[in-house]
Amino acid sequence: MGKKAVADEQEVLFVSNDLEEVMEHFKTEKETDQWHEVYKKELEVIGVPNAPILAGTYAEEYETDEEKVQEAMEETGFAVKFPTRQGMRKKLLGATSYRALFRRFGLECSAMLNVDDKPKFNALDTAKKAEIINGVAQNFTDKVLVLVRDGLCRYIGSESYAILPVVDLLTNLWEAIGEQFPYAMFNVCRSGLEITECEFDLNDDDIEEKIHETVGEEGMKAMLKFVTSDVGLRAASLYPYLVDKDGRSFLIGKPLTVDHNVPKTVEMIKDEVCRVMTTFRDTSDKVEALSHVLITNVKGCYLNIAKTVCSGSLLRKSTVMAIAEDIEAELGTECTALDIWWKLQDTLLVEDATRDVPMKLNAHLMVQEAIARTLTYNYKEYDSAAVEW
Repeated sequence: MGKKAVADEQEVLFVSNDLEEVMEHFKTEKETDQWHEVYKKELEVIGVPNAPILAGTYAEEYETDEEKVQEAMEETGFAVKFPTRQGMRKKLLGATSYRALFRRFGLECSAMLNVDDKPKFNALDTAKKAEIINGVAQNFTDKVLVLVRDGLCRYIGSESYAILPVVDLLTNLWEAIGEQFPYAMFNVCRSGLEITECEFDLNDDDIEEKIHETVGEEGMKAMLKFVTSDVGLRAASLYPYLVDKDGRSFLIGKPLTVDHNVPKTVEMIKDEVCRVMTTFRDTSDKVEALSHVLITNVKGCYLNIAKTVCSGSLLRKSTVMAIAEDIEAELGTECTALDIWWKLQDTLLVEDATRDVPMKLNAHLMVQEAIARTLTYNYKEYDSAAVEW
């Protein structure tokens, strides 16, 4: 059954393993979303005093409910004004619109959010923050898109960046998967305010037999993950991955990206699904090649490669170091590059198990992507004493 939560920071707001329910959820979202095309000079971000006693007044003024007022006050403290055919509208800003706006220009938005544990960021007063936000918005081309969803402004972005509704992408994807993998099954959907991911079991005996021959492990399942964001976080992408008999998942290869281009999207999805089979075959070849690469500096090789993973993701150095202490006792003084690759996969499992607060969907995906890229590394280049971190 689907379930909804309320806070922006909870990340996963909807979960379901029923495809019909998922489609209905995103169909409703498409029908209730309000997209507005606005000239950038007519859009203005304004500060809203954080006054709980005025929650009811704010709810009426900004056409939302008191729960959403509280969410916006805790996270941003701003609203956006923009003209429509029905007159001037004012909507409170959700954190996702902040992040989309700043991310577009490669800027860090932490200083603009209400982050209580970083007092130096809060040194900026509301007027100065509003001035900065409005200045950033002027970097867009002539027009911007404003998304109002669930009572708040959830996205501000360029009109030149087309965004397709999740239900349209998912409908075409499921059709394309069925054509290439007739026994495929829908597994689960998880969706939040910034990202949606769906998982499919491809049920392809040929792929799984090839993986078994290469890896030497029974019970490996060939899976496909679909990830998209309709608030500008990331492109729509397909991720082939493996799941072992213990339920551990491992991304393989580079993601297959689908452009949000309406006339071409259907054909692009079909093309990318066709490439999934090739990705699994290529992975089998790469895994087999790694199994023949002898590593003589086990700890150093692991640390050197893990450093590249940590530098581009939220994988913690402390987790890597804890595993490194015992890696030679576990793998010996010599092992193969494939052993190191599997140990990197185990590192993420340890990371997940030891975090007080789970990583958000996108952050976790970035770690998986970084580890998946190491499948293409020349491990002998890292087979040396560990470099300084």
